[in-house]
Amino acid sequence: SQWVQLGADIDGEAADDRSGQAVSLNASGNTIAIGAPDNDGNGSNSGHVRVYRSNGSQWTQLGTDIDGEAAGDRSGGAVSLSADGNTLAIGSAWNNDNGNSAGHTRVYRWNGSQWVQLGADIDGELANGLSGTSVSLSADSSRLAIGAPWGAGTGQTRVYHFHNTNSIPLGTTIVGETVDENFGESTSLSGDGNRLAVGSPFKGLVPGDDNNVTGSASVFSMVDQSLRLGGLRDAEADGTPSNFADGDGEDEDGITYSALIAGTTANIDVSVAGRAGQLDAWIDFNADGDWQDAGEQIYSSEPVSVGVNSLSFAVPNDAIGGGSGTTFARFRLSTHGGLTVTGASPDGEVEDYQMVINAAPTLNSIPDPPKIRIDAGQQVVTLSGITAGGVESQPLKVEVASSNDAITGTPTVAYVSPSSAATLSFSPTRAEIGIATLTVTVTDGGLDQNLATPDDNAVTQQTFQVEVIQREDPWTNSSSVFDVNFSNSTSLLDALLLVNLSNRFPQYSFGLPDLSQKAGEDINGDGISDPYLGNFYPDVNGDNKATLGDALSIINRIHQIANSQQAASEGENVARDVPFTSAPENLIQLDTATRSVVASAIRLPWNTMEPRRETSLQTMAINSALNATQSEPKDTKLIGLLAHAAERRPYCISEPEVREHAEQTWDLALTSFTEANWLRFDANSESSLAQTNHPDTRDR
Repeated sequence: SQWVQLGADIDGEAADDRSGQAVSLNASGNTIAIGAPDNDGNGSNSGHVRVYRSNGSQWTQLGTDIDGEAAGDRSGGAVSLSADGNTLAIGSAWNNDNGNSAGHTRVYRWNGSQWVQLGADIDGELANGLSGTSVSLSADSSRLAIGAPWGAGTGQTRVYHFHNTNSIPLGTTIVGETVDENFGESTSLSGDGNRLAVGSPFKGLVPGDDNNVTGSASVFSMVDQSLRLGGLRDAEADGTPSNFADGDGEDEDGITYSALIAGTTANIDVSVAGRAGQLDAWIDFNADGDWQDAGEQIYSSEPVSVGVNSLSFAVPNDAIGGGSGTTFARFRLSTHGGLTVTGASPDGEVEDYQMVINAAPTLNSIPDPPKIRIDAGQQVVTLSGITAGGVESQPLKVEVASSNDAITGTPTVAYVSPSSAATLSFSPTRAEIGIATLTVTVTDGGLDQNLATPDDNAVTQQTFQVEVIQREDPWTNSSSVFDVNFSNSTSLLDALLLVNLSNRFPQYSFGLPDLSQKAGEDINGDGISDPYLGNFYPDVNGDNKATLGDALSIINRIHQIANSQQAASEGENVARDVPFTSAPENLIQLDTATRSVVASAIRLPWNTMEPRRETSLQTMAINSALNATQSEPKDTKLIGLLAHAAERRPYCISEPEVREHAEQTWDLALTSFTEANWLRFDANSESSLAQTNHPDTRDR
């Protein structure tokens, strides 16, 4: 027997092409790939590969030349065909895409009319590694070995696994044993891709003696790494694939999870053994028996590594129709990913699980309350919007915890399920001041309607902050001395509260009581609980008394602010003196039937430049009020004056003797206060003011 040439020689395209430096036959021998690394078809030494198929008597080229990417690539220095001759790997060891002479490899598939590249370039890992010096495909083209004889100093070889168009490293990189042995100069895979031979032509090289090189070849075997979910592969007796979301293998051990809560982010642990892979997974969120609906694939080719992988995904608000129940999930692990619910996979494992989905309970947000004094006593907060969530009817519990019990004490909640409201109570301890965060937790009983079994219970939380502040002076608001009722603002109401307080408790003008008397007690013995203690600060002037002088100070403050704003808007100086005129007969009107007071016009000349000593409009208004109608009780006139002063906004008291005179006037009237605990303003006072048309005046 002898070798007989099939057909004629297949010559290179041009001189210096070095066509035939690399060749590869398919399994039947009717297809040949020929590399010409110095061909200049796409630039000097870009290289090319031609593929021919024999019809039994002659070789005919399949498709066009497959040129190298760039000049100097020397593409075609290595070639390898699959068993059927329809997949081709081409090495370009001098390509510079990933560094100078890092090299790369391209894989092509014949589609019947042309060669089409599969996936992206497989670039060399290291500069000057010359990856692609040798290439070898397995019979079915699912695995590819690539040699990089200058890589890592010793040379190296990597094996890739192909799935569709993706190439994934299979196992670890194999490196040579000694420096400069050129491990990977040649490579060859067995037909099944489980064995690999690698040549090291310079192994045994003695430095300085190139003639004493023994060289070496090594053969490697791929050990089955058993890519799987969990510690064991769960074998199924029938192995029948199913498209239906209705099964739980019960012996599955790769996925760890707890009950899913609708409208939240769920966390799962995926245990992977053997080697890294990719995960595809689905959950039948609407429980209609399949995994085909939008949003039901929770992972698509999700990379996972050996060990426990912590992953998360969103659970829709309308899962299980907005209620609670069970549904099913499928997890498929493979090397390449891209799997569907059913269908073949070259490796990996599939596991099905029954999962519980529970709608989360609800609780409305809780606003932060105003600052609380350390001695304020019990505070009550109403909680609302408490439900089991969705369309559920489950037992509920409501709990509260403080971040600092030393500030708030131990808070409590009064709640009866399934009410939509609860009452939260806490009391500052008087031991510490500061900010504490209160966390309110609503828990439902889950699918088993049992609050004592937490695995399927859903939880919702809301938080709010409480700030407890010190009370430096027990009867003076250290934050704002004019804010009598601790409302975070200063208004006429603060002054009116002091008027009422002075009328009801005249003894307070001589000294305020000790704080040992708590709010709610009958301090003055009239049979009525007294609400003035607690968050109430009548001592505006800081003398430990509650007098009408404190009320006057508030009025002055209100007018000072108002006139500052008005004067600024009119371009005036804030404290400017102006002459004063009044209509005493119209200053105060008393309605004895309704126990109300009407204050009418006080007028100031507008066009005056005469300098005057700074005067208090309040003081003159007091004197006018006292002289207006002697038959009226002084307390009524003073209340009318208070109403008038707030309504007309005159200038503030600034000189000490004026302030003293005003306070004496108030004190003079104190003894005649009777039952004037409230007053009412008449809107007509504004209209009567508007009718004043004196040419020398302007309403102020």
